Amino acid sequence: MRRFPDSLEIFGQTYSVEYKTPLKNNSCGLCYPDKHLIEIDSTQKEKDKTHTLIHEFMHSVIFRTGVFQGVDEKIIEVICESTATAMLENFKVSAR
Repeated sequence: MRRFPDSLEIFGQTYSVEYKTPLKNNSCGLCYPDKHLIEIDSTQKEKDKTHTLIHEFMHSVIFRTGVFQGVDEKIIEVICESTATAMLENFKVSAR
């Protein structure tokens, strides 16, 4: 069974990662850039949890780089979702 990280380094900022259920709006995952926090629904299957973690990681990257400014939220969702899917399709992703 994969061990999931409890924190991530995003361009010099440590984000805490919490695994719990239920999440706000029945989401699979949430990113709170102002709190440096990512929440992941702990009831997901391992592959889905990994996908969600990468997706939320991308939200934090987009925030930390400032790319979110002036970009529609729907476009940001497409970027996060497609990146997570491509990573899982092409790389063996595992915790350190």
